[in-house]
Amino acid sequence: MPTFDLETFLRHRLEELGGMPLGRQFDFELSVLKQRHSWLSRSAFQAARAGYYGYHPGWNPLASEVSGSAYLRTLAWAALNEGVQDDWILNEAAAGSPIDLGLWRVQSTGSPDWWPSLEPSTDRQEINVDTATILRQVEGVAVSWGSGSYVVLAASGCISQAVNGQHELEVRSFFQQPNGPDRPSSEELFKHLRSARALVDQGRTPLHFNGVVSTETTPRHLSDWLVVPCTGSTNPKANHFWQGWRAQRGIQCPSEVLSESEIHAVCTEDSIDYESEDGLIARWSDWTRDLSALAIGNLPPASGWVLVAPRKVVGEFAEKTGMNLAWAWEVASYFREYAHGDFKEFRMHGDQGTSQIIPV
Repeated sequence: MPTFDLETFLRHRLEELGGMPLGRQFDFELSVLKQRHSWLSRSAFQAARAGYYGYHPGWNPLASEVSGSAYLRTLAWAALNEGVQDDWILNEAAAGSPIDLGLWRVQSTGSPDWWPSLEPSTDRQEINVDTATILRQVEGVAVSWGSGSYVVLAASGCISQAVNGQHELEVRSFFQQPNGPDRPSSEELFKHLRSARALVDQGRTPLHFNGVVSTETTPRHLSDWLVVPCTGSTNPKANHFWQGWRAQRGIQCPSEVLSESEIHAVCTEDSIDYESEDGLIARWSDWTRDLSALAIGNLPPASGWVLVAPRKVVGEFAEKTGMNLAWAWEVASYFREYAHGDFKEFRMHGDQGTSQIIPV
């Protein structure tokens, strides 16, 4: 894996956005800080992170801290001398923040009761058995996603993790209307739903995940089905690597179609609540039950999240449009022969609650 050159990246970032003056100022600030503090080779970044059982994703050597400090000092200089817009300066400075002030107060809770469970296996012969067990569990619990007082809009997380293997489940909901005999594959459905994006307008401050939600969930025809995603993925402006599991998995937002008025994201003690004039539209929460300080390879962290909505919210849209609420899911399994080297990936897909009955 190549070493990431943070110094070069930050210099190019400044030059792209502010021209050569910012690049030269960055080099000046960097030289001052190098003389003031000891300097470590960039190769130390990769060397210190690598480990037999994993690496520390939030670890930074002094060289990276010096580069980041020079970047912030250059932004301060630009604000005073170059007439750069304040919004641009604030957003750039926030991008390097180790926390988001809103998400920092949101405590992780527990996985939903229906979440599959499996003891991690270290035997290659058991990987296929484990995968089959997970598939049976997912197919068994899928009927519960729409049966409670809160409907599952989306979920993603780790089922089990070991040094040489990991299993993941991801779920996306959508409204569906069949208009012919041809249907998309479960894989096509899932990939389309997973690609939907969202944005939270953090106008008050880029350091606080709070604001109006907008989503890219335009209805689209897949084969003979009209499909409307119920959710979209986003990330706060702050890097918040002190809560790195959230940075890696992202945050999920409900689609604007679920409310006739603006939806606002509000961070609470144990969730992100999405509210409108109609009340609660959806609630996002996450869990870190098996999370470790060490990350394994390029695998997702051993954490997860779920986004749910009151049954009334999705029921009103389904009744108004005559569309059907359904889900597409993916089980991803990763395996390698030994506790080092690259992982092989295996992905399986399915859907729940879809209908082929054409409305009249």
